[in-house]
Amino acid sequence: MCFHWNKCPFSCTHYYQMKKLTSENLLLIYIILLPLLDSLSFISREFLNFAISPTLIIRPLIPITVATIIFVKNNIKLKMLIVGTIYLAYAFIHLYFFQQLRTELSFGSLFHETQYITNYMFLILNLFIFLFIFYKADKQTTEKLKKYTLIAIIIYISSIYISIITQTYTTTYVEGMGIKGWFESGNSISAILLLGTFILTTMIKQKPINKIAIPTILFIGFYLLRLIGTRAGMFGFIFIVRNICTI
Repeated sequence: MCFHWNKCPFSCTHYYQMKKLTSENLLLIYIILLPLLDSLSFISREFLNFAISPTLIIRPLIPITVATIIFVKNNIKLKMLIVGTIYLAYAFIHLYFFQQLRTELSFGSLFHETQYITNYMFLILNLFIFLFIFYKADKQTTEKLKKYTLIAIIIYISSIYISIITQTYTTTYVEGMGIKGWFESGNSISAILLLGTFILTTMIKQKPINKIAIPTILFIGFYLLRLIGTRAGMFGFIFIVRNICTI
């Protein structure tokens, strides 16, 4: 992947730039870790029978660290506290009514509902820190963000094909249709690959990185169209190709 040594994410120059663990660099590292943490979480439960996935502890560390840095170094403490308080209030009210109105036909337990609420809060936190750090980023930082996204997407799609080759994949649906690799949800991995592909399409005219981006898009396309079995993946990729053709 090293086309220009001084620009490659694995070059010595880049290494020295990354030695300073800024919020930006932490989030770039986090992007690459995400596919590894996602697959580790599923493997630990599905194949190793862990009651609690180790990623439950590992995954929030970087976002919480970055959020803490933002809280300490910026004059938005009151706003962050107000938003956090509102969400916590909503969470308690939601869980209270869930417990009061739950019947024998209700899906899930109070514990599962708490997990959903926590996951939503985590997603909101991720959205906030990425917007705060990268929203007004310069061109160089934006290009760096795109390259790290490319690496993460390559890890996602490579792990899926490895699971197919090793016959260790899991199916998208309980009926046995579709392939979702070592990931929890077929719809989730569809969304991740589609959003990643949107970013990759901005690289198809950038030489020489397009030599990696274009084959990655093709591998993703074959997977979404033929293997995953979700309508979101299939129609989403067709929509992307249609937009590429109009460029």
